[in-house]
Amino acid sequence: MRVKLCSLRRASAVSAAVAVSCLLVAAGCGRPPAGPPSTPNFNVVLISIDTTRADRLGCYGFAGAKTPNIDRLAREGVLLEQCITSAPLTLPAHASLLTATEPFVHKLRDNAIFQLQPAIETLAETLRQAGWRTHAETAAFVLNREFGLDQGFETYNDVRSS
Repeated sequence: MRVKLCSLRRASAVSAAVAVSCLLVAAGCGRPPAGPPSTPNFNVVLISIDTTRADRLGCYGFAGAKTPNIDRLAREGVLLEQCITSAPLTLPAHASLLTATEPFVHKLRDNAIFQLQPAIETLAETLRQAGWRTHAETAAFVLNREFGLDQGFETYNDVRSS
């Protein structure tokens, strides 16, 4: 499924300044059922690639790409065609992605300086409360647990724990 976002803040859908280029792979995105949470019967995989141009990935049309795994995930799941970031920095952009809030709300305005406060709920916390298992693998120091993005993850492997 291809999804095109309509509320663009910039003329370009993809640029090197965009901190988050992502694929969201899910079997469905609907209203949760009423009553107690049930065991999820599908997976959600969020792939965030910092400073990678989408026009260099096969799923976005680059014929010379060598990205078969991402291309397969895009074919079998949901491909976001236009991803816009709320900040051109890794930590604030990921905080916005995982909290659905802007930097002026979550207060992370730069890399490696600020920490997400426990009062700000993350997607991982919401999913765990609904019975999902959550896991994160990161490869950038500015996403390490000391900056707070580990909130709600059952396991969180960052640069220091790897």
